[in-house]
Amino acid sequence: MMLKVTLKFAAAVLIFLLNACNHNTVVDEKEKNEHIADSLTEAIIDSAYIAINQECDTLMKYRVPVLADSILKGDSLTIKKFSDSICSYKNNNSKIEKVIRQLKADCDANLLKETYKRVQQLQKAKPVRRLKR
Repeated sequence: MMLKVTLKFAAAVLIFLLNACNHNTVVDEKEKNEHIADSLTEAIIDSAYIAINQECDTLMKYRVPVLADSILKGDSLTIKKFSDSICSYKNNNSKIEKVIRQLKADCDANLLKETYKRVQQLQKAKPVRRLKR
């Protein structure tokens, strides 16, 4: 009788240990997949950051003077067209979408800030007409 109980107990412990070992491999696979997904997300965000910064630098160089001139001429429609033409980014991963939208919003805010700063500089820099004596 004691031998049967010991064998059943040993079999139950062996099954429990095998399940515990298999559970660790499932958890390890899950962690590995999450790590791969996070690495992929980081790579996408890094490449988007580089692309958005390059685009923002280009806009700062070429678009700001055009926008500043249009403001000085009283054409606010150009700024409205520019702000309306900015397309929103959509992605299945909400983390990526949130970061990229924030990067674009920062770029747009800096662009408008630089445009208005340039307008103020151009308004101050107008030559003063002096009367001849």
